[in-house]
Amino acid sequence: MRANIILFGAIAILCNSCYMSKNLETTKTIRLELDNMEVFITGTEDPYYMNNHTKEEYTQAFISGLKENLAANNMKVAAADDQNPNYTLNVSQLMIKETIDEETVDDESSEYHGTVYQRAMCWVEARMILYKGIRISKIEDWTISADKEEKVTNNRNFGDYVFGTNKDNKDYRLKSLSENIFMTLSTKCGRRTCAKITSKVAQRIKKGKD
Repeated sequence: MRANIILFGAIAILCNSCYMSKNLETTKTIRLELDNMEVFITGTEDPYYMNNHTKEEYTQAFISGLKENLAANNMKVAAADDQNPNYTLNVSQLMIKETIDEETVDDESSEYHGTVYQRAMCWVEARMILYKGIRISKIEDWTISADKEEKVTNNRNFGDYVFGTNKDNKDYRLKSLSENIFMTLSTKCGRRTCAKITSKVAQRIKKGKD
Protein backbone atom coordinates (compact mmCIF):
# COMPACT_ATOMS: atom_id res chain seq x y z
CA MET A 1 0.00 0.00 0.00
CA ARG A 2 2.80 2.40 0.96
CA ALA A 3 4.56 1.65 -2.33
CA ASN A 4 1.36 2.43 -4.28
CA ILE A 5 0.95 5.75 -2.45
CA ILE A 6 4.54 6.70 -3.25
CA LEU A 7 4.03 5.68 -6.90
CA PHE A 8 0.82 7.71 -7.26
CA GLY A 9 2.51 10.67 -5.58
CA ALA A 10 5.45 10.47 -7.98
CA ILE A 11 3.10 10.33 -10.98
CA ALA A 12 1.17 13.34 -9.72
CA ILE A 13 4.37 15.33 -9.26
CA LEU A 14 5.57 14.36 -12.74
CA CYS A 15 2.26 15.36 -14.33
CA ASN A 16 2.23 18.70 -12.51
CA SER A 17 5.81 19.40 -13.57
CA CYS A 18 4.64 19.23 -17.20
CA TYR A 19 2.64 22.39 -16.51
CA MET A 20 5.16 24.44 -14.53
CA SER A 21 5.91 27.81 -16.11
CA LYS A 22 9.53 28.79 -16.71
CA ASN A 23 10.54 32.26 -15.58
CA LEU A 24 12.58 33.53 -18.52
CA GLU A 25 15.93 35.22 -17.87
CA THR A 26 15.27 37.86 -20.54
CA THR A 27 11.96 39.42 -21.51
CA LYS A 28 10.35 38.06 -24.68
CA THR A 29 7.32 39.46 -26.48
CA ILE A 30 4.40 37.42 -27.74
CA ARG A 31 1.53 38.38 -30.03
CA LEU A 32 -1.79 36.77 -29.03
CA GLU A 33 -4.24 35.94 -31.80
CA LEU A 34 -7.50 35.34 -29.95
CA ASP A 35 -10.12 37.27 -31.92
CA ASN A 36 -11.02 34.34 -34.17
CA MET A 37 -10.99 31.72 -31.41
CA GLU A 38 -14.06 29.49 -31.67
CA VAL A 39 -15.66 28.67 -28.32
CA PHE A 40 -17.82 25.56 -28.01
CA ILE A 41 -20.00 24.48 -25.08
CA THR A 42 -20.97 20.87 -25.58
CA GLY A 43 -21.84 17.59 -23.87
CA THR A 44 -24.79 16.24 -21.95
CA GLU A 45 -28.26 17.71 -22.57
CA ASP A 46 -28.85 18.16 -18.82
CA PRO A 47 -25.57 19.49 -17.37
CA TYR A 48 -24.94 20.17 -13.70
CA TYR A 49 -22.17 22.72 -14.09
CA MET A 50 -21.35 24.10 -17.54
CA ASN A 51 -24.39 26.38 -17.82
CA ASN A 52 -23.56 28.15 -14.55
CA HIS A 53 -21.57 30.75 -16.50
CA THR A 54 -21.59 32.13 -20.02
CA LYS A 55 -19.36 31.39 -22.98
CA GLU A 56 -17.93 34.90 -22.63
CA GLU A 57 -17.04 34.36 -18.97
CA TYR A 58 -15.22 31.10 -19.73
CA THR A 59 -13.33 32.80 -22.56
CA GLN A 60 -12.27 35.67 -20.31
CA ALA A 61 -11.18 33.27 -17.54
CA PHE A 62 -8.95 31.43 -20.02
CA ILE A 63 -7.44 34.64 -21.37
CA SER A 64 -6.87 36.07 -17.89
CA GLY A 65 -5.15 32.88 -16.72
CA LEU A 66 -2.92 33.00 -19.79
CA LYS A 67 -2.01 36.71 -19.69
CA GLU A 68 -1.43 36.92 -15.94
CA ASN A 69 0.97 33.98 -15.99
CA LEU A 70 2.80 35.23 -19.08
CA ALA A 71 3.44 38.53 -17.30
CA ALA A 72 4.60 36.71 -14.16
CA ASN A 73 7.15 34.73 -16.17
CA ASN A 74 8.80 37.56 -18.12
CA MET A 75 6.77 37.26 -21.33
CA LYS A 76 5.25 40.53 -22.44
CA VAL A 77 2.08 40.54 -24.53
CA ALA A 78 2.87 42.56 -27.66
CA ALA A 79 0.81 45.60 -28.53
CA ALA A 80 -1.54 45.27 -31.49
CA ASP A 81 0.66 47.50 -33.64
CA ASP A 82 3.93 45.72 -32.73
CA GLN A 83 5.31 44.37 -36.00
CA ASN A 84 8.30 42.60 -34.48
CA PRO A 85 7.22 40.29 -31.64
CA ASN A 86 9.42 37.33 -30.72
CA TYR A 87 6.50 34.92 -31.01
CA THR A 88 2.87 34.62 -32.03
CA LEU A 89 0.31 32.37 -30.37
CA ASN A 90 -2.82 31.56 -32.36
CA VAL A 91 -5.56 29.93 -30.27
CA SER A 92 -8.07 28.47 -32.69
CA GLN A 93 -10.49 26.73 -30.35
CA LEU A 94 -11.68 26.63 -26.74
CA MET A 95 -14.02 23.78 -25.81
CA ILE A 96 -16.09 23.53 -22.63
CA LYS A 97 -17.44 20.00 -22.20
CA GLU A 98 -19.46 18.12 -19.58
CA THR A 99 -20.41 14.46 -19.84
CA ILE A 100 -22.08 11.96 -17.54
CA ASP A 101 -20.55 8.65 -16.50
CA GLU A 102 -21.94 5.90 -14.28
CA GLU A 103 -20.17 4.21 -11.39
CA THR A 104 -21.52 1.23 -9.45
CA VAL A 105 -20.55 0.63 -5.82
CA ASP A 106 -18.76 -2.71 -5.51
CA ASP A 107 -18.70 -3.35 -1.75
CA GLU A 108 -20.66 -6.37 -0.55
CA SER A 109 -20.25 -5.32 3.08
CA SER A 110 -22.17 -2.10 2.46
CA GLU A 111 -25.90 -1.54 2.03
CA TYR A 112 -24.91 0.69 -0.91
CA HIS A 113 -23.54 -2.32 -2.82
CA GLY A 114 -24.89 -2.20 -6.36
CA THR A 115 -25.96 1.43 -6.12
CA VAL A 116 -25.38 3.28 -9.39
CA TYR A 117 -24.24 6.90 -9.26
CA GLN A 118 -24.18 9.30 -12.19
CA ARG A 119 -20.97 11.34 -12.15
CA ALA A 120 -20.34 14.58 -13.99
CA MET A 121 -17.03 14.76 -15.86
CA CYS A 122 -15.85 18.28 -16.74
CA TRP A 123 -13.03 19.49 -18.92
CA VAL A 124 -11.78 22.50 -20.83
CA GLU A 125 -9.59 22.10 -23.90
CA ALA A 126 -7.74 24.68 -26.01
CA ARG A 127 -6.06 24.16 -29.39
CA MET A 128 -3.25 26.43 -30.51
CA ILE A 129 -0.11 26.97 -32.59
CA LEU A 130 3.05 28.80 -31.53
CA TYR A 131 4.97 30.65 -34.24
CA LYS A 132 8.28 32.47 -34.41
CA GLY A 133 7.77 36.17 -35.10
CA ILE A 134 4.52 37.01 -36.86
CA ARG A 135 3.95 33.55 -38.31
CA ILE A 136 7.45 33.43 -39.83
CA SER A 137 7.71 29.74 -39.02
CA LYS A 138 5.69 27.25 -37.01
CA ILE A 139 7.34 26.12 -33.78
CA GLU A 140 4.76 23.67 -32.45
CA ASP A 141 1.04 23.01 -32.09
CA TRP A 142 -0.62 21.88 -28.88
CA THR A 143 -3.89 20.79 -27.33
CA ILE A 144 -3.96 21.88 -23.69
CA SER A 145 -6.62 20.69 -21.26
CA ALA A 146 -7.74 20.80 -17.64
CA ASP A 147 -10.33 18.44 -16.19
CA LYS A 148 -12.03 17.27 -13.03
CA GLU A 149 -14.81 14.81 -12.24
CA GLU A 150 -17.23 14.02 -9.45
CA LYS A 151 -16.20 11.04 -7.34
CA VAL A 152 -18.02 8.30 -5.45
CA THR A 153 -16.49 8.11 -2.00
CA ASN A 154 -16.92 6.37 1.33
CA ASN A 155 -14.57 8.72 3.19
CA ARG A 156 -15.97 10.40 6.27
CA ASN A 157 -16.99 14.01 5.79
CA PHE A 158 -17.27 16.82 8.33
CA GLY A 159 -20.80 15.83 9.32
CA ASP A 160 -19.71 12.23 9.97
CA TYR A 161 -17.05 13.40 12.42
CA VAL A 162 -19.48 15.74 14.17
CA PHE A 163 -22.23 13.12 14.58
CA GLY A 164 -19.98 10.06 14.87
CA THR A 165 -21.38 8.33 11.77
CA ASN A 166 -19.81 6.22 9.01
CA LYS A 167 -17.00 5.03 11.27
CA ASP A 168 -16.71 1.82 9.24
CA ASN A 169 -16.62 3.70 5.90
CA LYS A 170 -19.57 1.75 4.52
CA ASP A 171 -21.70 4.75 3.63
CA TYR A 172 -21.14 5.89 0.04
CA ARG A 173 -22.00 9.25 -1.48
CA LEU A 174 -21.32 11.34 -4.55
CA LYS A 175 -18.78 14.08 -3.94
CA SER A 176 -19.90 17.09 -5.96
CA LEU A 177 -17.72 19.76 -7.52
CA SER A 178 -17.80 23.52 -7.02
CA GLU A 179 -20.57 25.24 -8.97
CA ASN A 180 -17.79 27.38 -10.50
CA ILE A 181 -15.71 24.40 -11.61
CA PHE A 182 -15.65 25.42 -15.28
CA MET A 183 -14.38 28.90 -14.40
CA THR A 184 -11.59 27.25 -12.40
CA LEU A 185 -10.77 24.85 -15.24
CA SER A 186 -10.82 27.64 -17.85
CA THR A 187 -8.33 29.66 -15.79
CA LYS A 188 -6.17 26.57 -15.23
CA CYS A 189 -6.18 25.83 -18.96
CA GLY A 190 -4.90 29.37 -19.57
CA ARG A 191 -2.16 28.89 -16.99
CA ARG A 192 -1.15 25.57 -18.50
CA THR A 193 -0.96 27.22 -21.90
CA CYS A 194 1.50 29.73 -20.45
CA ALA A 195 3.53 26.89 -18.92
CA LYS A 196 3.76 25.16 -22.28
CA ILE A 197 4.85 28.36 -24.03
CA THR A 198 7.48 29.39 -21.49
CA SER A 199 8.90 25.85 -21.29
CA LYS A 200 9.27 25.72 -25.08
CA VAL A 201 10.80 29.21 -25.25
CA ALA A 202 13.25 28.39 -22.44
CA GLN A 203 14.34 25.27 -24.35
CA ARG A 204 14.88 27.28 -27.53
CA ILE A 205 16.91 29.93 -25.70
CA LYS A 206 19.06 27.23 -24.08
CA LYS A 207 19.74 25.69 -27.53
CA GLY A 208 20.56 29.08 -29.00
CA LYS A 209 17.61 29.10 -31.39
CA ASP A 210 16.23 32.39 -30.04
